[in-house]
Amino acid sequence: MRTIPFCLLLLLSLSANAQKSTPHLEKLITIQFKNEKVELALERIENLAGFNFSYNPENIDGERKISLTLRSKSVREALSLIFSGEVEYREKGKYIILTKKKINDGDDAPKQIIITGYVVDAGTGQKISSATVIEKSTLSAANTNAYGYFSMKVVKPQFPMHIAAFKINYQDTAVTIPSKQAGALSLSLAPAGYGSSPKTTTPAPTPALRDTVRYPVLAAEPDISEGKIAALNVTDTIYAPWQCSFVPFVGTHGLLSGSVISEWSLNVLGGYTLGSQKAELGGLFNIVTGNVNGVQAAGVFNTVGGDVDAVQLGGVVNMNRGVTRGVQVAGVTNLNGQTHTGVLVAGVANITRETTNGVSLAGVLNFQNGHSYGPMVSGVANIAPCGVESAQVSGVINLSVVEVKGAQVAGVLNTSIGHVQGAQVAGVLNASIGKVGGAQVAGVLNVAERIDGAQVSAVLNLAKSVEGTQLGLLNICDSTSSVPVGFFSYVHSGFHSVEVSADETFLMNVAFRTGVRGFYNIFGAGINPPGTNEQTWYYAYGIGGSPKLGRKVDLDIQLTAHWINWNSTPEFNLLNRFYLGADYRILKGVSIFGGVQLNGLLTEIDTYFPSDIVPDDSDLLYDENLDETYNLKIYPGARAGLRFWW
Repeated sequence: MRTIPFCLLLLLSLSANAQKSTPHLEKLITIQFKNEKVELALERIENLAGFNFSYNPENIDGERKISLTLRSKSVREALSLIFSGEVEYREKGKYIILTKKKINDGDDAPKQIIITGYVVDAGTGQKISSATVIEKSTLSAANTNAYGYFSMKVVKPQFPMHIAAFKINYQDTAVTIPSKQAGALSLSLAPAGYGSSPKTTTPAPTPALRDTVRYPVLAAEPDISEGKIAALNVTDTIYAPWQCSFVPFVGTHGLLSGSVISEWSLNVLGGYTLGSQKAELGGLFNIVTGNVNGVQAAGVFNTVGGDVDAVQLGGVVNMNRGVTRGVQVAGVTNLNGQTHTGVLVAGVANITRETTNGVSLAGVLNFQNGHSYGPMVSGVANIAPCGVESAQVSGVINLSVVEVKGAQVAGVLNTSIGHVQGAQVAGVLNASIGKVGGAQVAGVLNVAERIDGAQVSAVLNLAKSVEGTQLGLLNICDSTSSVPVGFFSYVHSGFHSVEVSADETFLMNVAFRTGVRGFYNIFGAGINPPGTNEQTWYYAYGIGGSPKLGRKVDLDIQLTAHWINWNSTPEFNLLNRFYLGADYRILKGVSIFGGVQLNGLLTEIDTYFPSDIVPDDSDLLYDENLDETYNLKIYPGARAGLRFWW
């Protein structure tokens, strides 16, 4: 039972708040006058709606009699009907002040007039808020308030005037004002589709008339600016030779700026327009919801919702949602939502969502989510996930996911998941999962699926297939059509073996050969077994080649250098050898070899050297001091052994 009193209190509270917040001029009254004096009619409205009129009886004919029936009309509408537009009224506190309207009786056109009225729903009769009313010749405009009321100033009006009303999801309407004297207007808007499928209905009976006052219930409206409301409502395109604004919607076209396409546009601080056809200049910014042609320049930013066929200059950023054709220059960033054709220049970044046709220059980053058909040059990074039809040049990194039909040049890293038809040049690393049609040159590492050129690096080259050559400290590949050159080269389908041998100096030698038949690397070591005069050993490095002499016979040509040690004494003892021999396959993966070699032993003069390393004087071909420090001995030798291949 406590619910009913609570609801009554809530309704009374809401009613009190509505009465307090609703302007007196917007209160809805239902009342009837039959041959009644204006003075008494005003008193009845006062008593009904809870306010007071204030006026000078000398200016208001209170004795004039009226007959009028008002049903759910606002007080403002009631006054317009009572005085036929000859009285002006304004609200102040509990009072509505009535004054005689000044009438221009001369022939000169007034400098300005105020057009007022309501916009109502043709189907329900309810007032429509956030509708837009315009005067077509001067492009004056106003939006209706929460009560459907508008007040529009028209400067230098010309009669007849053509007034139009617009509202999103409603059909447009227009009226003509033929003369200088105009009362309040009532503009009816039919909902979209209204009357297209008429239905037969029984009209509701008209309720009995009694004096009442109601307080309009306001519908929630989106919190958007007056100018954006007008831009949403007025979908017709308006063309003008020029426009000037101080800030958006404060200028020559006012609230209609968002519906106007101008040939020339000047925005002191910033502007909001539908389009620009020749040139647009903004002190801080330009906002265009449609297309831009010609030139667009702003101190801070340009943003365009449509296409751009222009030179676009932004002190900080250019942002375009449509297709862009032309030159874009920004102090920080160019952002394009679709394709770009032309030149992109940005102090920091160029970012394009789709294809780019032209040159992209950025201080830090170029990012084309679509295909890039022009060179990309940046201080830090170029990223083109869908491929590049030209060169990528950056200070740090270039990335292409699909294909690069040009060169990639980067201070640090080049990567391409697809093919690269040109060269890759990087200070540190080049990587391509696809084919590289030119050279890879890197300071540290080259990686490629296939190379149709050269791989050159200071450290490591990696490739699956090489149709060219590899030049680096370390070279590794599956197959090659040429000769890899480096300290260590391993070709999976190439030339590699392990051998054991003996020669005139060391009885136990082991060596590993890797590379290709035309050029391979040799890594070796040897030792004289215990029981000799002194313990001696060596490690060696060399290069060689093995041209085929027959189906099972190879010619061995090798040049090696051996660092000899004994008793863990670090001395300079370098044994250089030139070897010429033959290799014969006795089994699959096994061969015997042997040949002659010419030894050149370079040692320090004052250094003790084990006697079992140096041959007798009678076997020496040459024994001379090269200077005061080094001695060179040249003598012949021979080597033979067994090799194992894979």
